[in-house]
Amino acid sequence: MTGAHTAAATDGPPSPRWVCEGDAWRCCPPALGGRVWIWLVDPEDPGVYGADTDLSERERARAARFFRDVDRRQFVAAHALLRAKLALALSLPPDEVRFTRAALGRPELAADQQPQPTGPLGPGRWSFSLSHTRGLVGVALAWGCRVGFDVEAQRPVDALALAPGILDDTERAEVAALPDPARWRRFLRLWTLKEAALKVHGAGLTIPANTLQIRGADQPTPRIVGAPGALAGAANRVVSWQITAASLPRRT
Repeated sequence: MTGAHTAAATDGPPSPRWVCEGDAWRCCPPALGGRVWIWLVDPEDPGVYGADTDLSERERARAARFFRDVDRRQFVAAHALLRAKLALALSLPPDEVRFTRAALGRPELAADQQPQPTGPLGPGRWSFSLSHTRGLVGVALAWGCRVGFDVEAQRPVDALALAPGILDDTERAEVAALPDPARWRRFLRLWTLKEAALKVHGAGLTIPANTLQIRGADQPTPRIVGAPGALAGAANRVVSWQITAASLPRRT
């Protein structure tokens, strides 16, 4: 893998300063009490894949249903990593972390495992988001705000053919005006930003990506300038950055 676009979105204000913190490769400093940590792992790492013993019976059953081994390894790596990080935060064994689903199907930490009334970082609740792409799995864990996270491997794609379902008219014109490889890189950047923004509110595929309008995709803090329905009042921040394969340490 030559590199990847990654994007994290929260329902807090912009805060583009990201620093390394422990084994979190990027972390967001406090913003209105909210903090976000990002971990990225190679799903082919034997130490990561071997963590399937931490999964629930339902998760192991889901993993077994994948036809391709690569998809199964990505699923196991993402869910094992999430359980490991939540277990540390909650002082629980990884296999005792439990999940539920919100109204739109977004996975959440079980209500009785959320710290009450406050946690070690002050008032708030835990939120998380998972993503994977070729050769890379990512987990975002947030305290005090909701988070959406997405990662996409950098690779040539037919940006003009894919654009109608993903980009609005202004974004399509912006992408079409660029020569390759800048064209497909900008398209993937916008796509990643939109996926993260849709995940933050659990909207997922219920909201077409081309109805979410993002400007300044080449800036440290792109802006959501137009959003439908439930996203309109709250999805006011997207933070994006790039990370290359050479800078991805193995999980310890």
